[in-house]
Amino acid sequence: MVIATSAQPRTAAPSRHPASLRLDLLANPYAPAPVVREHLNNADEASLPVDRLESILIARIARYHRVAPETIIVANGLAELLPALFRRVGSAGPLLVFPPADDEPQRLAQEAACDLIAVPRNPAFQVQASAIPNHPLGSYAAYCMSPNDPTGSQLRLQDAVTIARTVSHLVIDERHSAYAARDHLPLHREFDNVVLIRTLETWGGLPGCPLAYAIAGPAFVRETRDHERSGSVDCRSLLAGIAAFEHTRYLDAAASKITQERVALIRALRKLNMLRPLPSAANFVLATLERGNRDHLQSFLDSRGIAVHYPVQPGLENAIRISACSAHATSALCQALISWARDL
Repeated sequence: MVIATSAQPRTAAPSRHPASLRLDLLANPYAPAPVVREHLNNADEASLPVDRLESILIARIARYHRVAPETIIVANGLAELLPALFRRVGSAGPLLVFPPADDEPQRLAQEAACDLIAVPRNPAFQVQASAIPNHPLGSYAAYCMSPNDPTGSQLRLQDAVTIARTVSHLVIDERHSAYAARDHLPLHREFDNVVLIRTLETWGGLPGCPLAYAIAGPAFVRETRDHERSGSVDCRSLLAGIAAFEHTRYLDAAASKITQERVALIRALRKLNMLRPLPSAANFVLATLERGNRDHLQSFLDSRGIAVHYPVQPGLENAIRISACSAHATSALCQALISWARDL
């Protein structure tokens, strides 16, 4: 299986100047925890069998989420985990997806031979269960990122429940959920057909050690392990994951700091009255331009060494995605936007 690469966003056009302020990245800027490097350099831990390391990691994940170890499967990043899940759930029929969203999961689903049915989000970028096409019960599966990239919107609980009762499997990609007020773990405890996805490449700040995991019903996990796994998880990634889950207080505190900065970023953008930030449950904010041209803004920010993400999905041609990092980064961006507005 393919090993995931660093979680870097794709932009509409490459930056023409080296960026000194990266507000386009998705990885936690305060992570990993300092002790992760110590674990990676620990020869005694590295000498343990991979199966033993994987069992230790699964036990740590289970304890953190308060779920049973047999409900967890780990993989070498999302680029390995997602195709495995898509092959499993796609056998029931077409896979529902909810654009606009990151294109990569849809590409992986197509490579896994899934037939996709796009169910567009509403104008507020919310998924609406009422918009799902009328098919026989359980004749298709569904995949939804929540919080969604790049919109930051979250799947509402009532819609998730309705969808879970309609489809064969509901896969909820929660890679950005560490920054949200709630997650969908309660659904896992109620529905056997709900599959939750997490990754340490973002929350854990480990893009160089691809590691993702799914939480699902025991039977689903057992069948996926038996039929989809072609190799073990990378030893280095396992060690990094074990260290991260031994220091979740550090990561949760970092996520809380980013969440607070997200609130400050939204307030600052609203005061400028040139970008309209949307509500977000992620570590980034999607904002639409109220004035000016996006290409002109990109050229200006590039010249200032500031990188933000320019979504390429239809309907987002006049929007930018800004990662919440620090008060310094927010201030620098706002000062640049004020300077840009003077030339409009």
